[in-house]
Amino acid sequence: MMAQSKQADFFPAVLFYDVTVRQDRFSLRDYILMHVLLAIGLGMLYESIAITIVCLLSSLFLLFFYRPNTHSMDALMLTSFIALGAVVLIYAGNFEMYRNGYYLGGSDDLYFENYARYAIECDMYTMADINARTAFESFDYKGFLMLLAWLMRFCDLFGGYHTICFRVINVHLWLAVALMISDYYRKLFPQNERTSRRIFLLTALFPHALYISGHVFRDTVGIFLIVFMYVNWDLFFRKTCSWPHRLWIALITLPALYIGYWVRKFNFFLILAIMAFSFLFMEVKNKKRHYLICLLLFLAALPIVMQQFYLPQMMNFFYTKYSSYLLTTNPGVSQFIFSEPLLPFGIFIRMAFGLIMPAPIWIFAPFLRSLSLNTVIESVVSIGTVVQLHGLPYILFSFRSMKKMSLTFLFTLLVVVSTTFTFRHFIMIYPFMITLFLHGAASQPYERRRSIFIAQSIFIAFLLIFYALRQ
Repeated sequence: MMAQSKQADFFPAVLFYDVTVRQDRFSLRDYILMHVLLAIGLGMLYESIAITIVCLLSSLFLLFFYRPNTHSMDALMLTSFIALGAVVLIYAGNFEMYRNGYYLGGSDDLYFENYARYAIECDMYTMADINARTAFESFDYKGFLMLLAWLMRFCDLFGGYHTICFRVINVHLWLAVALMISDYYRKLFPQNERTSRRIFLLTALFPHALYISGHVFRDTVGIFLIVFMYVNWDLFFRKTCSWPHRLWIALITLPALYIGYWVRKFNFFLILAIMAFSFLFMEVKNKKRHYLICLLLFLAALPIVMQQFYLPQMMNFFYTKYSSYLLTTNPGVSQFIFSEPLLPFGIFIRMAFGLIMPAPIWIFAPFLRSLSLNTVIESVVSIGTVVQLHGLPYILFSFRSMKKMSLTFLFTLLVVVSTTFTFRHFIMIYPFMITLFLHGAASQPYERRRSIFIAQSIFIAFLLIFYALRQ
């Protein structure tokens, strides 16, 4: 008993210890009943039947990713309740601060909805329709606008679209990501049942991801497609996968690539990279020969992809555009980071800085500023960064046993920091980052975890002081 207690101490998911070890007390019927009540409550709160319908349908959609032998129904109900509560609080916090429910009073989320309404007014139904319009020619999110437009049309059947509708779908997509990545880990390490449940809980409730998903942003759709492809293509190259199942995976990859490309082009390339990594790390007898074949295929395919999709020009465009924006909007230490050229050292500086994004300087905001929903939300997000910082050293312990996920994590991080370096785009690394650091932490003895925890706490305290003084 003492050993089990020690296992929980200084563990990143210690707050979820009780949920991960007890037997389920709730059933599928309880899950459905809870979501019926929540859907009705949300519909009454915002006076929208469409919200009720969307909440019910998205909660049922989530069950497609639930595995009774891997996941706890108690944990799923808890995370779903908290996620929907986060949607309400984020909307209320924005409304309290900006008199509307949108990020910073009206950022990309508001633009997305306005352009989607415009697409409806112009009778656009397909990608061919929107691609034919010169007004949308330079947009990188035409596919997302079409998804949003079709959701608005569906909601119009039930009284009209409300911005909460897509946010409810977004958080359920994020919970689906948590279900998929934890189920993948459980199949990879069947002996680590408790760690797989912690992965689900920490991924599902990670403050950064819930905050991003609580807005009308396309990033959650992107990471859903990426993780969906990650777990399926990992299975594709396993010897236990049947050929009919492989054919099914190949068929669903086509719409995933299509949707991913039009939602954001970089989703398309990340999915292609994941497919390549799955092939690279497949089980083979002659590894040297296999790696040589992979290298030759990579050298043959890279020029074609770069030329066909103008990849260097695209990356340079995003790097130049967002670096200029970040330099004009971020004072202090950010000026040094974003003014440094990518090569030879800038890329490593950006990767290091990206792993502590957003800086947890608002952790004490409710006590230093006037108390409001926004300050509480900022504080919770800062706590998420502190958890992230505590987990980073453990990622190194996972590199050897989880090579494919480690490479996916590093590649995704590299893409984000070398192009946009936008907070909400970092959601792309969270499922892989959390899985790696919880796996690494579970592999280390209690004494080492305690020493790392103490050293990290001192480092984070100095980091907060330094960052605050440089602003």
